This record gives sequence, C-alpha cells and structure tokens, in this order.
Amino acid sequence: MASIQKNRVGGRTYWRIVESRRVNGKPRPVPIMHLGTADALLDRLLHAPAGRLRLRSFRHGDVAALLAAALRLDVVALIDRHVPKKRRALSVGQTLVLAAVNRAVRPRSKRGFAKWAATTSLERFVPRLKVKDLSSQYFWDQMDTVSLETLRAIEEDLTRRVVSELDVDLDTLFYDTTNYFTYIATTNKRSKLTKRGHSKQKRADLRLFGLALLVDRTKGLPLLSHVYEGKLTAYRAESSLARLIEPFFARHDDEARKFLKSIFQATADILPDERNHLLTIRFHGLASPRATRALANLCALVSERKVRYPGTDLRLRFEAPASQK
Repeated sequence: MASIQKNRVGGRTYWRIVESRRVNGKPRPVPIMHLGTADALLDRLLHAPAGRLRLRSFRHGDVAALLAAALRLDVVALIDRHVPKKRRALSVGQTLVLAAVNRAVRPRSKRGFAKWAATTSLERFVPRLKVKDLSSQYFWDQMDTVSLETLRAIEEDLTRRVVSELDVDLDTLFYDTTNYFTYIATTNKRSKLTKRGHSKQKRADLRLFGLALLVDRTKGLPLLSHVYEGKLTAYRAESSLARLIEPFFARHDDEARKFLKSIFQATADILPDERNHLLTIRFHGLASPRATRALANLCALVSERKVRYPGTDLRLRFEAPASQK
C-alpha cells in the first residue's frame, strides 16, 4: 500500500509517495513519486487546470503480498527450468504465477483475466506486462507447454522449497478429498476427467472432478495434490475397504465402518524411501488388541495390491504396530 513520507534534504522538507517492497529480502520504502515541498504540493492542487487532475485507484495489497511470496520462493524461475523457452513477452513461469494470483484474489476465466488485471497494480510489478494482451488464447498457448509429467515435477520441486524456506513442520499431515462441479457441457466428449456423480455441493446435474490435498498441521499449506475423476467418491472407497475387512467382524458392515473411522482418526508415521521406491504408512496402536489385529490384516491386504501413490513412483506399504501383529 502506498503512503506519503517526509524526506529531509539539505535542511528542507520534501514529500514523496513510497511503497513498501522487499529489497534483498528486507522491507524497504521505495519512492514511486516525488511531490516536492508542502507549498509546491498545495499550489499544484489549488491551481490544477479544470479536468487535468484525475485520480485512479487500483487493487494492490493482496496482489503485492502474493507476488512477494512468489518472489521469495523464486517460483517463476523454478517453473521456467522445467519448460521450453518461448519468444514471448512473459515466460511460462510468469504467466502461471499471474494466473495463480488471480485464482487466489478474485477468480476469473482466462477470457476475463485482462479486465480484472486492469483494475490491479500488476503492471507496476511485472516488467513488459501489458494486460490487454493476456487473452484466453495466450494462456492456452503458455499452458500447452506444461505436460502432466512436467506439472508433477514442478509441484515436487515447489513443495521441497516451501518445506525448506517456510520451515514447515511435517510431524502431522492432514489428507482430505472433495469434488467440485463444472459447467462443461454434457455433449463435450473431450473431457475425460469430469464425470457425473455424488456432488458435495448438491449439483449432481453437473459434471464433477475430484481433488485430494495433503496439508501440514500448523499452516495448512498444500504439500501434495491429486485431481481425479468426479465419479470416484470417498464413500465408495470406504465401501471397498469395508468389504475387505467384513470377515473379521461379527456384525459385518456396521462394525467394519466404525473400525475404518477409527483408522482414519489414528496417528501414523509417514516414511518415504525413494531408494527402494516405497512409501510406508506405519500406524500406531488402536484402542483394543482386536482392532489392532484387524488393522494388521487390512494393512496386509491393501499392501498386496502394490498401489502407487498418485503422482509418484512410490509403492504404498501399510504396517500395523509390530508388537501387536
């Protein structure tokens, strides 16, 4: 946010408009306009020709904060290392960061981005940026250079940097899934991702996609994401697990679902082993020996399927407490 600051030069007092920006990682007031002395400024205001004095306001604070965060993490350079260079005013990394800022501040379609950006201070921050040139086709052309494999590599590098730079505590992680509706037409056969299914937003009349996020405990920062078909629901996944462990319970489905809920709330250690391509989930003990034995059986059944964690080459292996197997 801009502010007026007094500045003493040669024994005289001058006024200037400054903005707080990070210079070498530290906040510093950066002059953006010199106003002169108080008398000179008053004279300019009182004697401005009719129609010449005009003011415009821009959305600035949230845009500046997000760009500062991206600058701290050097997100643009990180993205550009993974994609081919193109002869455009903005790199792919710059384009994707601008799109991310819009999604965080006031989500707009690619077609509506330029109109929104014109109301912000983006052009003051990004060299060579002309918001009127950022058409929907411009975004599509830039995004077409990022394959799914490249996107996963970018996410992995960015997550490592976030964990390191922001000192993220990994002692406890939270995982959740949900789905979102879209306005993709039913007749659109190109989209393989969006499907009809159970909508958590009560919009079963529209096509859905699913999103899974893994976040840390203290900051809630997303450390891993996975987008999947909208017809896959958490209840269906729970039902599949319940059928696997029904033989271990007398009342079958009812007891099995209660047992699964206790697992979802249990604590566990997450142990990645990149050398052997394994991701081990080692559970702590449950409330009773019977439940722990059922957990050991479930871990063995699920581990036998050799499922790989989405977006990685790590095979999931589940383990119950060794002392109670």
